[in-house]
Amino acid sequence: MSMAEAAVSRISVTKLHPVIGAEVSGVDLSRPLDPETVRQIKDAWHQHTVLVFRDQSISEDDQRRFASHFGPVAKRVQPRAGAAGADSLLDWDDMLLITDNVDEKGKPKGALGHGEMWFHSDKCYHRRPHRATFLFGIEIPTEGGQTRFSSSYAAYERLPEDVKTRIDSAMVMQGHQYTTGRRIDLSIDIETMHHCRQPIIVTNPGSGRKGLYVTSQNTMWIEGIDRDESERLLEQMFDIAEEAYRRLPDKFRALCGGLVIHVDEFPTDEVLDELKAETEFDLLGLFQGVGLPFQTESAPVQMPNMVWLYRVPILLYWAEHDETLGTIVTHVLVHEIGHHFGLSDADMEEIEAGVE
Repeated sequence: MSMAEAAVSRISVTKLHPVIGAEVSGVDLSRPLDPETVRQIKDAWHQHTVLVFRDQSISEDDQRRFASHFGPVAKRVQPRAGAAGADSLLDWDDMLLITDNVDEKGKPKGALGHGEMWFHSDKCYHRRPHRATFLFGIEIPTEGGQTRFSSSYAAYERLPEDVKTRIDSAMVMQGHQYTTGRRIDLSIDIETMHHCRQPIIVTNPGSGRKGLYVTSQNTMWIEGIDRDESERLLEQMFDIAEEAYRRLPDKFRALCGGLVIHVDEFPTDEVLDELKAETEFDLLGLFQGVGLPFQTESAPVQMPNMVWLYRVPILLYWAEHDETLGTIVTHVLVHEIGHHFGLSDADMEEIEAGVE
């Protein structure tokens, strides 16, 4: 048996999620890899997008060597003159510590240790974006600290056909600012930040699959579409939510009185703090109110009952699960209202099953 054949027999690829992620075992990344092993890893990467290699012990040079199988290892691109927040950046080249640890003088040893980088795509704002990013866990916290990924393949595949046709040749403006936040600040002078026009739909040359190339922290706008179009898309979510609510059983809707449904991009920081949510993507919706069963004459409700639906987390959930958008919105409405009034999971499942 040749070395290449032995390498193939040792590799195991285990799917971790219906649309994204797989675990690769039987590979020691601290040692040079033969071409056939690299090919197998690349095939798994093209299929699953995100690969996990557990229990590795590697040096920086080992990490660079492994990364070099996927293309030239990129160097850091310096910020443009006048870029907001650039004066506080660490000096680094092709390796960056993701940590909130500090040295004995209180100086940060790394950066981005508090989840400052929200939903983004590395170097999408350059003419030649990064092909891949390689993360190695040196010290893993027992709780929190997750790096989350979303499938641009699944996001594209779940788009309605008319939307796919409409945006097929559209371009988006991608940018990067060095201050933190979930959404890029559109008021910043674009000439002070790195930016680049990119196709909104890209095809991965390795897999041949199409992906939706947009992120909340980088994508500034769709070229040729004004801001009113964004508002129109938001209105579509309102329509879906209200239709889902109207289809719920009368007795269930009666619990809420005159329910008002709000759609927002994300939960507020106050809501995230109050519910101890790790990220803004953890909440799809929120019920706020008292409801008819708990109202009294001595303590009347001053505000209508409200359900908040969070558009971006719902759309990301939709992209990663085999459910219709209407089904997901109905589920969020039923569970946010039902949990507030003490309904059991069985009760809520029965209500959902009865929705036509």
